[in-house]
Amino acid sequence: MHLKNGWTWDPHVGAVCHFRHHPLVDAKRRARLREKCFVVETVNWTSGEGDRRICHFNLYFAIDMASAIALAARMEIEWKEVAEDVVNIRAARDSEMDTFYAVQEHLEDGLPAAISDGSARALSKKRRSR
Repeated sequence: MHLKNGWTWDPHVGAVCHFRHHPLVDAKRRARLREKCFVVETVNWTSGEGDRRICHFNLYFAIDMASAIALAARMEIEWKEVAEDVVNIRAARDSEMDTFYAVQEHLEDGLPAAISDGSARALSKKRRSR
């Protein structure tokens, strides 16, 4: 019997897998997304500005999907004693990518102090106008 879609246990990776036939054009489009900038979202449970009703939501940027997965795995392993949890891995939006690359260029110039969101937007705008 040949199944077009269904569920199976994949003993090679040790996980349950759902499979289905999928249009090749869409599969190729999805595969290209692997090379996009990705974001690892985390929640840091320490209180923000002394207000116990506020915590920190952090976005860590990676140059591609594999780097994001590796970063998230490292965070999960190394941060067992830290009050921060990985909550999502996703492709960066175009506006986030523009800002990330501009900020990355800025920070690579000697690792200056952290910058504000407004400064990051200005760097991104300056980079796009080149």
